[in-house]
Amino acid sequence: MLMADAVQLAREGRFDEALRAIETALVKSPIDARTLDAAGEVYGLVGNYPRARDHYERALALHSDPDSRRNTLVRLAQAHRALSQHALASERYESALALARQPVDRALILYSLGGLNLDLGKYAEALDCFEEACRLGDRRMHALALAGAGATLGEQGEHDRAIERLREAIRELGEDGAAATALGDLGMIHLDRGETGEARPILERFLEVARDAGGPWTQARALLRLGLLHGADGERFFRECITVSRVAEMPIILPDALRLRARIRLERNDERGRRDSEEAVELARGTGNPFALGEALSTLARFTGDRAALDEARKLVGSGTCPRALLTVLEDAATMGDREAARRGLALAEARGFAPFAGKFRRILESMG
Repeated sequence: MLMADAVQLAREGRFDEALRAIETALVKSPIDARTLDAAGEVYGLVGNYPRARDHYERALALHSDPDSRRNTLVRLAQAHRALSQHALASERYESALALARQPVDRALILYSLGGLNLDLGKYAEALDCFEEACRLGDRRMHALALAGAGATLGEQGEHDRAIERLREAIRELGEDGAAATALGDLGMIHLDRGETGEARPILERFLEVARDAGGPWTQARALLRLGLLHGADGERFFRECITVSRVAEMPIILPDALRLRARIRLERNDERGRRDSEEAVELARGTGNPFALGEALSTLARFTGDRAALDEARKLVGSGTCPRALLTVLEDAATMGDREAARRGLALAEARGFAPFAGKFRRILESMG
């Protein structure tokens, strides 16, 4: 069947062939729900999320069977999520959850909803979803949800607990392609702790797998983390991440990539970084993630000297729920002359094991005398 062939070709990365096959299938069966679902999957794998969303919406309108509607709702929610249409994504996931009768089906939806909450910086809600998915799911879902819980704990700075869950997930997933994302999250935690020797092979492997078999979402995440690994020499990875995100219309990752490139350019007195940071702020406002917006505003304040932007950033990240974001904002405040921010940042970095940040705050305090 053409639609099945198209999906398989897309999964193998043979995107041109997949697109030709699915377009032929659509010509033959333009109002068949299964064909429209297949088209949504193909376009999602290719990275054309607007077209994936449109085909899933058409398929949803044709489905009457509750199980078929549930499956399409989940896929449609994933397309909304990639497009930073978070309210719509949440609504679709909740509608799918209402149709889920079996524990394994509920586990899949809860896992996906956990990922959405993680995107939004709603870490407590994300952790609840992942833990419930662990309880309800089969062996593979248990491993995936463990990885999601590990990623959430990593964002909260709970490094030891995060590493424990991520390593268990990687063991359970084995050769499963989903293990690559868990590897990426594990590598990020090692970076946060200043363990670049441990992080490097993990993140390089993550990018290798992402290029071979991952979609644009996975590739962009891998490139973002390789850029962080390479520090001042990471601009080429951020540039590629920005390109991938723009082509696939993925605004959720783009603000971070622009902000991180801006910070490299800031150190070089490259005024193009200001344009990057301005765009990062604009895009971050649309993501619904207060931590992404706080970091973007803080970076822009470094270019403009705008204390009001820095104050807004501090309010957004001040809870400390995401210590990496709070440390970024405190670093910027300290660099702009706030001694108390430097002291607070050093205490937080030392307490939570963020060694690179601790080193930065020590140097700033030394320079203040």
